[in-house]
Amino acid sequence: MKRFLSLMSLVFLLVLAGINPARATIYVPAGGDTGWQTFSFTFLYDFSGDLTFLVSDYGDTVVSSYLLLDNLSAGPSGNTGFELGDFTGYIPLGVTSVVTSFTSPINPSASYTPTEGSYMALLDSYDGDTGVSTSALGGTDGSLLYLSGMSFASGETFSFDWAFITEDYPPYQDFAAFIIEGSYSLPGGGTLPVYEEYRLAQVALPEPATLVLVGSGLFGLAGFGRRRK
Repeated sequence: MKRFLSLMSLVFLLVLAGINPARATIYVPAGGDTGWQTFSFTFLYDFSGDLTFLVSDYGDTVVSSYLLLDNLSAGPSGNTGFELGDFTGYIPLGVTSVVTSFTSPINPSASYTPTEGSYMALLDSYDGDTGVSTSALGGTDGSLLYLSGMSFASGETFSFDWAFITEDYPPYQDFAAFIIEGSYSLPGGGTLPVYEEYRLAQVALPEPATLVLVGSGLFGLAGFGRRRK
């Protein structure tokens, strides 16, 4: 029986990989951003569970990184694009807001407006929550947005627009992630637990050669300590 279940799990993973191929994390430089991106995930079987969006500090708690969200393909009725101007139907945790525009405090060229409608969600890692979802991924503190009790039919695709903007720099690898957690209802009966974590973006570590070149500069900066927002 155990061998049969292992075989079924392997088949499931192979099929899932074909429908949802591996996605590379986008690594951004110090003070950088990703621009708007679109993420999509197709459910292999009927699914019920929760969706989590998060942005987290890594190794510190004093410098902000941000996650913007817009144009969700499913979610609270009338508010999938945050067009109610608030988080009706969502569960926000940490430092979150609904905004009409956003510009990085340290990089004026990183300026964003909604991909649809007039509003978008903004999650800020600074002074956020030190909850299980953030710490379990290696983060120190951050902000999260939950969609609880979601249901998708077999073959249905969920998508959303996102952008990651950071004020941080190596070795502090702040990140943004998307988590799917729940269960599949299998054809013929039974359920299968589902946990999928996608690291959307992260602050990049410089190449070793770059570290050598800027080492003296980093040594000089150390005297100033960490910036606080």
